[in-house]
Amino acid sequence: MENPENPVVTGCFHVLFRRSMYITLSIMTILVVLTLYNDFLNNPTLTSLDDSTFPVTNVPFPGISVCSLNKISKRKAEKFAERLVELTGKNRTVMMNYVRFIGQLYDFDFIPSTVDDLLEFQKILNNSGFKLTDVIKELAINCDELLESCMWQRVDVKCSEIFQMKLTHDGYCCVFTNNNSFHTKKPDKAVFTTEAGINHGLQIVVRNQLDDYFYSIISSIGITVQIFDSYDYPDKPSGNMKEILIENGSESFIEINPTTYEAVADVRDYPVEKRGCIFRRESPTIFGSLYSLSNCIVGCRIESALALCQCIPFKLPLSNESTVCTIEDIPCVHRYRDKWFTMAPDEDVQEHLPREQHDALRCSRKCYPKCSGTFYDVQINSFPLFNKTLVKNQLSVAYIYYGSRFSNFYRTDVFYYWFEILSNFGGLFGLLMGFSVISAMETAIYIARRIIKHYRRILWSQKY
Repeated sequence: MENPENPVVTGCFHVLFRRSMYITLSIMTILVVLTLYNDFLNNPTLTSLDDSTFPVTNVPFPGISVCSLNKISKRKAEKFAERLVELTGKNRTVMMNYVRFIGQLYDFDFIPSTVDDLLEFQKILNNSGFKLTDVIKELAINCDELLESCMWQRVDVKCSEIFQMKLTHDGYCCVFTNNNSFHTKKPDKAVFTTEAGINHGLQIVVRNQLDDYFYSIISSIGITVQIFDSYDYPDKPSGNMKEILIENGSESFIEINPTTYEAVADVRDYPVEKRGCIFRRESPTIFGSLYSLSNCIVGCRIESALALCQCIPFKLPLSNESTVCTIEDIPCVHRYRDKWFTMAPDEDVQEHLPREQHDALRCSRKCYPKCSGTFYDVQINSFPLFNKTLVKNQLSVAYIYYGSRFSNFYRTDVFYYWFEILSNFGGLFGLLMGFSVISAMETAIYIARRIIKHYRRILWSQKY
């Protein structure tokens, strides 16, 4: 006959089993909760499509810059060369060649054999009292010369009323609805359309003037149309703008399809590194403008130019007479132009691409996208003009408009609010441990009662 089980051993076994299961489940619960919480901290926000029928009438019309491929007017260059001839007594042909050096401030081109001529031309400008920035603007094609006629939402308007001559990545251009003065935190009011379609956008007729070409940055004739967020500095290397080439004697239809994105205010409570974006007014750029990824990269380029060449190319904001790169600085800006137009990746790839890292622009701080804004996707159809009068007069026509009445609207929100976190974690505790808020309250009450009883005993013993 077998001996009966020892009740003491059996009881101890059940106690140890229950406690080991409780400890195991507690550890599992804590690990799961910590893992989920860590994932939440690393990715606290979520971007999702909020509305696929967002009216384009609520979307700011983009900034549009119209830039001639001819950066220096031949007629103006001849007049300026005549003034230099009168002041210096030098040969007119030599002065015309010197004036052409100003074009190299646009494309940073440089021929080593001309370095002595560059220094001589800069000396002439200094001795004659000319300010280089004034000379560049004086020789550029202004808006009255470039724009033949303008129409905004089926209404004929003076081009001078809706276009201003401003600096862009391509130098002086005619800019429409650019709210950014690059030195203010209070931009102008945005411009909106009343409807989508070709008749509710911008129509421009451009005068190309082939006989006035003197310095073109590419081997072509026409204009470039740049489309960008109107609060940004129009900068090509940062990728914030779309650029379209419109040839002489063509009719171009530029259809814009915007995508709007916006972050809720609660996103601001999380660190920039976690949310991965910066609000417009949260971190102004070094040239005083509202924040954007493009403006941040431009700021990096300014810092790099000051560090490497002790000057800023005239096309960048913040360039004034004390810092603007002059003719004699062309060799330096030519040396670093590829560096300024190539961004180093944020990831650490030093081991794999050491030379590329060295030859690329690296910011002192990481540039993040802005939390709210608009992307403008562009589609273009271009055809030769059949109007012989327009072709004879060396004109081009461009229509810029929203292609659809509706657009996509994306919203960035926090992944979980505090009550959702409490609900999710409470569900895990209840599922794995049978623990709930009621259990927590009961445990707290039990502990409080034990503490109160303990202190009552102490007080009773001291009294009696």
